[in-house]
Amino acid sequence: MRVGATLTGVLLVFTSVWCFAHSGATYLSLAFLLGVMMLLQGTSLFTSFLIIKKTRKIGPSWLLGDGITTIILALLVLFNMLTADVVVPVFFGL
Repeated sequence: MRVGATLTGVLLVFTSVWCFAHSGATYLSLAFLLGVMMLLQGTSLFTSFLIIKKTRKIGPSWLLGDGITTIILALLVLFNMLTADVVVPVFFGL
């Protein structure tokens, strides 16, 4: 779980540095990059839920909820580029 969280955090930092360095890039390419990172984050949360569920019976359900929500929002950003103009600023404050 720590490796997945650390890896996702490092990738999010690199993504934010790339977005800051390439501020002239098109908005849809930034939305695609953020959607991919959201998908990785959601997958990491879901995997963490599966690992923690084996050791603890009560408590890790918030990981499942957060992971599913993040995956759904990532798929919305990735596969519906028409609404990405609206969804990305709402969730990321861009």
